[in-house]
Amino acid sequence: MKDLHIISNVEELKERVLQFKLNKKIIGYVPTLGGLHKGHLKLIRFAKNNSDIVILSIFLNPIQFDSKKDFYTYPINISEDKKKIISEKIDVLYIPTIKEIFPERKIKRIKASKISKKLCGKYRKGYFDGVVTVLKKLFDQVSPNIAFFGEKDFQQVKVIQDLINKYK
Repeated sequence: MKDLHIISNVEELKERVLQFKLNKKIIGYVPTLGGLHKGHLKLIRFAKNNSDIVILSIFLNPIQFDSKKDFYTYPINISEDKKKIISEKIDVLYIPTIKEIFPERKIKRIKASKISKKLCGKYRKGYFDGVVTVLKKLFDQVSPNIAFFGEKDFQQVKVIQDLINKYK
């Protein structure tokens, strides 16, 4: 049985990813905020079927929350999340700290594409900018071949597609 390899340090993650890439492995990446549910587990299984290596991250992104209250009351429980994914036999669980994602004192935010200003984006000030800012950081750290996202939020899917197209 494969042990769950947990990494919280970006340098260790990059070293591990480099080894996978040197072995010509296709890296699938499932970024999450935590609070894992059946939809996440289904996404993990889909990632496992479509890549050689699966890296899942849990990072509660403070800059996508409009309210500090929403951030602090988000239903995250790392030990419960670990229990849920242990049977999924993913290769790496990446749980970075805020300093690993945002080591600089002032966070340089990325502007989300124009579609972020429509639909619910009109009412979620800064949300999509926060999402794309952290995803760009995570993509740079994980360096996946494929990223896997749920599709329940059509607008978010489009914003992320625009981010990927912009930064390749």
